[in-house]
Amino acid sequence: MRLSGISQDFLGLHSLTVKSADGVSWTWTVTSDTKVRKNGAKSASSALATGDTVSVLGQPGGDARTAQGVVVPERTKE
Repeated sequence: MRLSGISQDFLGLHSLTVKSADGVSWTWTVTSDTKVRKNGAKSASSALATGDTVSVLGQPGGDARTAQGVVVPERTKE
């Protein structure tokens, strides 16, 4: 499953809530196994911030969603 949207809340490196363009919010668990890429480079989950535009890749299981990967695209210079 892939979800793209804006990071609404990032709680203590364990949970990431993302709101998609259609207004639906999903909360994902972030673990030490979650791969993070920010601005085109490998990064750590500690680099994620509220307001980042993100794509989250993961597997929903029941009521839980665990992020396998989080990508924050490079910002273009205007």
